[in-house]
Amino acid sequence: MRKPYLPIQIYLLLLSLAFITACNGQDNTPLQKDKIIESKTIGTKYAKVKKTQPTINARAENVHCGLLDKAGNLWFGTTGHGVFKYDGKSFTNYTVKDGLGGNRVITICEDKEGNILFGTEKGISLYDGKSISEFAKNEDFSNYAVISLMEDKKGRLWVCTAHQGVYLYNGESSTPFLSNDSVINDHGLSLNGLNDIIEDKNGNIWFASWATAAEGACRYDGKSLTQFTEEHGINDPRVHCVLEDKNGTIWCGTRNHGVFRYDPSATLRTGLHSFTHLSDKDGPGDNSAILTMMEDNNGNLWFGTGRNGVYRYDGKSFKKYTTEDGLINDSVFAIVEDKAGNLWFGTRNVGLYRYDGKSFVNFSE
Repeated sequence: MRKPYLPIQIYLLLLSLAFITACNGQDNTPLQKDKIIESKTIGTKYAKVKKTQPTINARAENVHCGLLDKAGNLWFGTTGHGVFKYDGKSFTNYTVKDGLGGNRVITICEDKEGNILFGTEKGISLYDGKSISEFAKNEDFSNYAVISLMEDKKGRLWVCTAHQGVYLYNGESSTPFLSNDSVINDHGLSLNGLNDIIEDKNGNIWFASWATAAEGACRYDGKSLTQFTEEHGINDPRVHCVLEDKNGTIWCGTRNHGVFRYDPSATLRTGLHSFTHLSDKDGPGDNSAILTMMEDNNGNLWFGTGRNGVYRYDGKSFKKYTTEDGLINDSVFAIVEDKAGNLWFGTRNVGLYRYDGKSFVNFSE
């Protein structure tokens, strides 16, 4: 497989400028494979997430991503302090000393076997319930900064890298997605630096392009790649996140223009691919960078922003939550709902807060 042609420091610097990850240096601790992990429990009355590595730049050290796994555990990846697992009582912190490829954990996903995969600045690490080891060692993903992961309905793992584009891993080997001659790419997309990827109910793959290519919202329908631009109603080439809600509507969170939505049913009726800009009234407007989105079990949509806190949208109106409501930091990078219906917000400076519908509880030092 190809070796990276840009130093990883350049990529990390770009992500820092885009408000999404740390940018200073690399952790050169050797990877330890197949090591049994001992619990490092943190906290007393309330368990706490705390910084376990030297702080280089607090503004670039975030609770960056999160996941509720099938067993009900919560996972929170940080940009500088590894990953934290919360079992409902205590946190366990895993770092390079426990087998992680790097302490900057940019994305987390769970495969069909129940393994937890971590995308780091030094490839992919796998947690099998007992230990963390390097994922797909024969593929040498350790040379790549992996910024988004997704397992599709066919069991293929989509691996989105900073500078080497997208790879498809079938369980035995990986191939560059765009090397497949059957993929129609009339727009000449590079698919570099994809910050998010999902598969919709119809099997289409949606890509959110942020840094470095800034190719906006793109879709692969199994044959062709389509890039959605201003002529389709979405006028921001930097899309940070993409979400499909329970009704099949696609939502795109952008860098400079808030939120756009795409209704596939309307497209079928009219034959037009068109996005609608969510009204700025009381909601995240043109000056809001949308860093994360999620739909809760009640059908509410939540939007985490770069500096304006978090918004809840019930389909009719917005409610905004900021430091005045209990958040300590208004930069929200991750939102996860636990099995009890509580929402967890990951913020800048390794902040983590739980919201039960009434108040926020701080789970960070």
